[in-house]
Amino acid sequence: MSDFTALLCSRGPDVAEDVVFAALEDMAAKIERLRLLWSESQLEDLRPLARRLHKISDGAGLTSLSAAVEAFRGAVTTENAVTMSATFQRIDRCLDASVETIWRVFDEN
Repeated sequence: MSDFTALLCSRGPDVAEDVVFAALEDMAAKIERLRLLWSESQLEDLRPLARRLHKISDGAGLTSLSAAVEAFRGAVTTENAVTMSATFQRIDRCLDASVETIWRVFDEN
C-alpha cells in the first residue's frame, strides 16, 4: 500500500486530498524559489532550500523527486552549471510524474 493510499484509507478522501495537495503546492513553490535563486546565481541560498525540498519529498514518499533534488544539491555543491541545468530539468519532470501518480491513486480510490 502506498503512503497516499494509506492516507486515503486512514483520513478519508477529502482530508487526504487537502494534505497531499497542500504538500504539492509547497513543493512547487519551493521549486519555483529554487529556479529564481538559481537564475540569480544565489548558490548559497539554494543549498538550504534544496535540503528542505529533499526532506519534504522524501517524507512524502516521492522517491524520484527526492533523488532529483539530491542530485541538484550535489550539482550546486560542485557549482557545475551543466549538471545543475540537467538535474533541474529532472526535478521538473519528476514533479510532473509525481502529480500524475498522485492523481491516479486518488482516481483509483
